[in-house]
Amino acid sequence: MFAGDRLAGVGLPTNTAMRVAVTLAGEDRANPHGWRGYCPIVQDPADSESKIGFGQHGGLGPNEQRPFLMIEGGGFAPGPRREATSLVDIAPTVLRHLHKDHDDMDGRALPRGET
Repeated sequence: MFAGDRLAGVGLPTNTAMRVAVTLAGEDRANPHGWRGYCPIVQDPADSESKIGFGQHGGLGPNEQRPFLMIEGGGFAPGPRREATSLVDIAPTVLRHLHKDHDDMDGRALPRGET
């Protein structure tokens, strides 16, 4: 559990209404798909549908905090980018790619790179 100034230590904002973040304890073992950084999920007793084996998000483990985006066209040069990004940058990037307004969003459209 993270609260107060400890929120910033796991990459969460400290200037919003959120005051506490809770995550399950992860392990550095491989999940059933071979990816290291195993973390259990919480089952919703009101939802009988199993989510096991599907992509999960929302935890604070390192692999849950490293979003990726693959996109082709629209001036994007091939290859990886290494600049710091956040989940909030994905939506403005996709909207710019679709030629939609994205200037009033929390994130920023990712740079296209050299073409």
